[in-house]
Amino acid sequence: MRRHWSASRILASRHRCALPQGSRTAWWPAASRIHHMNLRRADELDWLPRANHAYFANHILADFRRQLALAMEHPAFAAQYGHLAQQMEAAVSPFLSAMDALWEAQDTVTLIHADLSSDHVRMYQGRPYLIDWGQVRLGSLYLDLPNYFLPDTVLLYRDALAELGLDIPEEAFMQRYAEAGRYPGFKYMGFLLYLCRQGQLDSLQGPLLHQLLYGKVPVP
Repeated sequence: MRRHWSASRILASRHRCALPQGSRTAWWPAASRIHHMNLRRADELDWLPRANHAYFANHILADFRRQLALAMEHPAFAAQYGHLAQQMEAAVSPFLSAMDALWEAQDTVTLIHADLSSDHVRMYQGRPYLIDWGQVRLGSLYLDLPNYFLPDTVLLYRDALAELGLDIPEEAFMQRYAEAGRYPGFKYMGFLLYLCRQGQLDSLQGPLLHQLLYGKVPVP
C-alpha cells in the first residue's frame, strides 16, 4: 500500500496537482490533464489496482448486497424500504454491464482518484489542490466525475479534455457520465444501509439512492 501511495503522489506531483487560480470548483483543467497524461499507460501502471469487473462485482456490489440483505432482516427497514429493494437489485445488472463496457473499451482508462469529491479539494496559497489519493486506481475517467459534477456543469470537464486532444462527442460523453453516476450510489449505499440497521432510517433520504437507481441524471 505504501508503494501505491508513494507512486500516486509522484504521478500527481509531476503536474503538482495544482489547480487554476480562483474558484475552488475551477479544478477541472488540471484533473483533465492528470487523466489525459495517463491514458494508454496500463502497462506502466501495472502496480495500480484495477477498476474492472472484479472490483465492481467482488467489492462494490458484494458489499452492497451483503448490507442490503442484513438491512432487510430488520422489520422497520423492510416495512419502509422493502419496495425499493427489488429496484436497487434491478439496477445491479445494467450498472455492471456499463462498467464492463467502459473497462473493455479502454479508451478512457487512466489513473483515477476513485473517491473524488469537494472534500478532497483543498486551498493552499490561493490555489486548489486535489488531495487524498489513497484509493487511486486504474479505471475509466468517468468514475471521477459523478461525485463532483452535476449534469449541467460536467461539460466543462469534457471541454477541458477536448482541448487536450480527447474530444468525446457530447451525447456519448453524457451517456457514459450518467451510467457512471451509479458508481457512488453503489459504493456508499452499503454504509447508508448500515446506518439504517442502527435505527437511522432516514439515511436513505438523499441523492445517493436516486443515483443508484437512475444514474447521474437530473433529479425531477
